[in-house]
Amino acid sequence: MTPPLAIKLPRLSFLKINSAWPIGRDGQNARLAAKLTGWRIDIKSLPEATADALSKLRQDPMLTTVAAAETNMVAQIEASVQKKSEGRPLTPEEYDAMAQFVDRVERPLR
Repeated sequence: MTPPLAIKLPRLSFLKINSAWPIGRDGQNARLAAKLTGWRIDIKSLPEATADALSKLRQDPMLTTVAAAETNMVAQIEASVQKKSEGRPLTPEEYDAMAQFVDRVERPLR
């Protein structure tokens, strides 16, 4: 009996400026990468990935230790997500903080 296949889901996030290359014309690069690796590839913008990470941090009981460690950063990250949703530009430091936050939240789930 063979064990069930685990779903491999890489999480990619990128600045909107650089979105053409990973996705490709009509998604051809993303489809090719998924076909070659056998993985489902989920591509999101950094603000989308950050909003998802905030949601997971609040809802996933497996992330309670991460949530405790990230208490000080959550307010700053929420402010950056709100700022971006209002169409205001973010600083490079805010983008870096969001990317690092997403990585710290997603790392325990890998």
